[in-house]
Amino acid sequence: MDVQTTRFGVPETVPVEDEALLVFPHGLPGFESHVHFALLEEPAYLPFCWLQSLHDPDVAFIMLDPFLLRPDYDFELSPADVALLQLDEHTVPRVFCILVVPGDVRQMTANLKAPVVLNPRRRLGK
Repeated sequence: MDVQTTRFGVPETVPVEDEALLVFPHGLPGFESHVHFALLEEPAYLPFCWLQSLHDPDVAFIMLDPFLLRPDYDFELSPADVALLQLDEHTVPRVFCILVVPGDVRQMTANLKAPVVLNPRRRLGK
């Protein structure tokens, strides 16, 4: 599938494998109407990746594995979140934090209080 994005400020189309397409049943806080996303992971930009809305090419979130910032990072999922994500003992979730990058990149912050959790097998996110 081809996905439209403006993650670098310039409109572009990037090819995305079906495995990278995700559904967030409740959207994201502040973006509840955006339920379909693509996880854009390109080797040239690792360890960063983008969560690109399929509804609007202008809506993309830069993300990072929180364990790279804090090896002792810990979070809890409620039973309702586990059920929503359809996680079981055989599924290892992927966890990311959304970064906020202001004009001065030295002031970048990571939201560690509200992780993005993905079930890669079911292609679900919360």
